[in-house]
Amino acid sequence: SSTGEEQPVVLKRVKVMVEGAVAMGQMELLLNAYAGKVARQHCADFLGSCEVSPFEANSRLTPGLWLVWKYEGSRTLAYYLRRRDTLKALAADLDVHESAVV
Repeated sequence: SSTGEEQPVVLKRVKVMVEGAVAMGQMELLLNAYAGKVARQHCADFLGSCEVSPFEANSRLTPGLWLVWKYEGSRTLAYYLRRRDTLKALAADLDVHESAVV
């Protein structure tokens, strides 16, 4: 953070061995930067990205492009999709009417 305090984050590494992954990672980077500006209150807080070189890599951070979001909780879209009451649960947690999550 800007105050120098640690904060939990979500990291996602672009898998370079997957065909088209680098281009997809760049698109995801641009999309998240754009969405963070135009829909700030409606998507995860995207903090940016970093490139880890082979010399900086360790057992937890492997070389490559890493995308970084502020940690905002453990409930992911996959969590809601596994539930029988997906729309109702998502609407309740977002504090919106169920029709707004369709």
